[in-house]
Amino acid sequence: MRGVVKTGRELGISHCQEGAYLQYSNEPLHLRTRTAGGATANLDLRYFGKRVSVTGAYQTPKCEALLCLCDDFLLADSVFVESGP
Repeated sequence: MRGVVKTGRELGISHCQEGAYLQYSNEPLHLRTRTAGGATANLDLRYFGKRVSVTGAYQTPKCEALLCLCDDFLLADSVFVESGP
C-alpha cells in the first residue's frame, strides 16, 4: 500500500490523535509496527508527513471500544519512504 503517513489529529480521529495512519484513500488505515519485545506500537515519528510504501498484515483486535488499541490496523513488516512527487 502507498500513501502519506499522518497523525490521527490531522485526520480528525479524536480517539487516537497520536496514532499513525496511512492516508491512501478515503479511509485512513491505522499503522503499527512490532517492537523488539513482540508488542505492537505506533509507527516511528520519522515517517510522519512522508509518502511511503508499506507491506504488512491486516489485524483486527478483539475489542470493540472506541480506543486506539481497538482500531483495525496494518502491522507493518516494511516501510519505505518514496522519493519524488
